[in-house]
Amino acid sequence: RKLEGEYLTNYDTRSRLAKIETTLNNLLEPIQEVDSDTLRSFIYKIISVTPENIVFCVAGTKNYTDKEFSENRHTFEALKPLATGTYHNEKYDKIMNYKVVII
Repeated sequence: RKLEGEYLTNYDTRSRLAKIETTLNNLLEPIQEVDSDTLRSFIYKIISVTPENIVFCVAGTKNYTDKEFSENRHTFEALKPLATGTYHNEKYDKIMNYKVVII
């Protein structure tokens, strides 16, 4: 059972990284719109810190259960970001701040 779980975890990580690599290798132009499969390959979870501040969590090599993720959300929020930025939603005239971390 343990070996089976490790195999599935490693398979999930490898398949996710393969999807990311394929997507990046096929890019001829910057990404304008992302489909749900590609988004799931890049983003593991999203933390809403406040309505204007979110953290995109990119999965590393460990897959967290929902409980583990919930228990560690403040730790993940405090990680050094891989990237930061803002997004302006013209329809609602709102600015959202985001950061991307690898967990």
